[in-house]
Amino acid sequence: DNINHGLGRRGEKMADVMAEEARRASRVAQGLDAELRTRALFEIADALEKNEGRILEENAKDLEAAKDMDILPATLQRLKLKDGKIAQLAKGIRSLAESGDPVGRVLRRTQVGRVLR
Repeated sequence: DNINHGLGRRGEKMADVMAEEARRASRVAQGLDAELRTRALFEIADALEKNEGRILEENAKDLEAAKDMDILPATLQRLKLKDGKIAQLAKGIRSLAESGDPVGRVLRRTQVGRVLR
């Protein structure tokens, strides 16, 4: 049974397309120089704040259009950008940019016991 998280059929297909595009963009970003990735993150954060009004307007239009897409009301509520959300996103992106380059960095090592080898 496929769980669609209340998106409806059209919304589920749109989410699948966006997820695939995000995976592709992630692979491209991994191949970039660390300094370029960091600079891009800061520019994304700045662009979010600079375009907050437009983003909120488009979000409102999307939510209105989604009402005709068989999307559950609870899902619509989660998709609505609330006051302060853009600033919160920009802050989180800047935090990522300031945390150093994670590509290729080992986060954790686990040694498998001899019996399991």
